[in-house]
Amino acid sequence: KSREFTGPSNKPWKLNSLKGLAIDAQLYIYQGKYREFSFSKTTAPATLQRDRFSLHADVGNFYDGTSTLLFQGTIVPEKSQITLRKGLIQMQKVALGKALYDFTKERQYAGTADLMVDMSGTFTNNADIPTKLNGIWNVNIVDGLYPAFLSNEDSNLRNTFSLASANGVIERGVIVSNNFILSGPMVDMSGKGWLNMGNNEMDMTVSVTFAKVPTVPV
Repeated sequence: KSREFTGPSNKPWKLNSLKGLAIDAQLYIYQGKYREFSFSKTTAPATLQRDRFSLHADVGNFYDGTSTLLFQGTIVPEKSQITLRKGLIQMQKVALGKALYDFTKERQYAGTADLMVDMSGTFTNNADIPTKLNGIWNVNIVDGLYPAFLSNEDSNLRNTFSLASANGVIERGVIVSNNFILSGPMVDMSGKGWLNMGNNEMDMTVSVTFAKVPTVPV
């Protein structure tokens, strides 16, 4: 039976069991998988001392590239509160086509991607993630491939590009960019937009210039 999705729960977390808990651990993962994504050669030291936590994971092989995750913050069990003071995600030289194939099972895109997200926030329940996240981000993709605008679902037409990049901020769970560009031999783009991660809404305005054709707003 189908169910209507009502979103994450806003019931306060029960964190009393973490009060006074001390953890000092180091994890090594030779081969792992999180949802659809695979990774290997990962070291992840983690600590929880006096309600302060830290997790630093270095992924030696993430789709031909590397990845670093750093999460640091504090826990206040009596307030059911977790504060993320530093949430850093960095990915370098990731084979975008391989990663997206595992996620979508389609070979529509390609490129080598670098990504950085630096975020923080205070949360008391599942609904606070991502709606109380704030931070900055940027992404660069080189030597990429994407479906041609005039192709149909059965077509293999693709456009190539030399560089696609965007950067911006995260404001209470809304990803904002005023600086998106894409440069390619057939198509150039520039634009801005936002993505609300809390309710899956997006708005984007892009100016598209085809080869030898005036710029078209989209």
